[in-house]
Amino acid sequence: MSRMSPSVEQAAPSLGLPDAASFLPAGSRVVRIGPVSMTFNLHDLATALLILLVILLAVCASLMLGSTRLSLAQVWQAMLGEGSPAHQLLTMQIRLPRIAAGLVVGGCLGAAGCLLQGLARNRLATPDILGVHQGATLAVVIAMLAGAGGVLDSWWAAIIGASATLLGVLAFSGRFGSNGYRILVIGLGLTYLLRAMTEVLVTYLPLHEASAMYTWSIGTLLGRDYAIAAPAFFGLCLLLPVSVALARQLTLLQFGEDTAASLGLNPERLKIAVVLTVAVLTALSVTVSGPINFIALMAPVTASFLARPDQTPVLRSTLLGALFVIVADTIGRIYSDVETPMGVIATMMGGPFLLAVILFQPQSRQGN
Repeated sequence: MSRMSPSVEQAAPSLGLPDAASFLPAGSRVVRIGPVSMTFNLHDLATALLILLVILLAVCASLMLGSTRLSLAQVWQAMLGEGSPAHQLLTMQIRLPRIAAGLVVGGCLGAAGCLLQGLARNRLATPDILGVHQGATLAVVIAMLAGAGGVLDSWWAAIIGASATLLGVLAFSGRFGSNGYRILVIGLGLTYLLRAMTEVLVTYLPLHEASAMYTWSIGTLLGRDYAIAAPAFFGLCLLLPVSVALARQLTLLQFGEDTAASLGLNPERLKIAVVLTVAVLTALSVTVSGPINFIALMAPVTASFLARPDQTPVLRSTLLGALFVIVADTIGRIYSDVETPMGVIATMMGGPFLLAVILFQPQSRQGN
């Protein structure tokens, strides 16, 4: 959406200047409400609605499938407060809160991955590959050792750990977007270092807390409810408009820092804003489900195939992240008689996806 000055717009034809709408991408439409003009793109709108439709289908499937299978009619009756009490309990108290938590977690990871890839200008630059997940996990373990509470009570520590890790990657790598695979190598090094430190510190936790920590660190939505997902939900609601604004500025940054600066953009301030936003989004997702790999890779890369080349499609990446988490969690519940953690399924999905990205990305991007 953008605003155009009515006076300039009305004066352009009389001065022989092209209409402002002629500068918009193909498929764009202008909507005028009083003195305010807004633009939207039909292709962007259609793809977003298509993703929303698929998410709706995935949510229905997730409500129906599991160790106890329900028909769509039984799910509908349970949501209306009718039918079997057991079905109402399963639908309204177990599966629906779990799906809501999954949508929030996936949305956070999708938005964070899109912003980080846009900043680094590298499809492989994601919070999990750059060690942000491990930084958040280590901070949670430290908070638990300090007596801050259980693994789900230390969301604030995860934000601190994720921010410190991402700022460390930024400091060691020099400049995002200019050092290609140096960022990835530094991120991988930090990932292994932080993971080793986490495993050492976990041995100092009481046995029951260490067990809970291990289950959480695999990545799961088991037992998640509205109360656990609420901080991440409100954080996502606050940061999603910020992410959209940052994505527009990242699009300008694609033309180079000097060009972006000549257009009034402050690249250094933008980098700090993106780093902090990514860190908070990642930490919020980690506190709900534990670290989940590859969602922040698959969502923005898939969104980029549905977007125009000059876009940073953060909204569609957010939706796709939510979709992938719901799909992974549903598969984990029907994969075998014993539930497989969602993080394991996401890794099984993401491994081949990562290989495909490396093997089939355009030659021009190999150096990025």
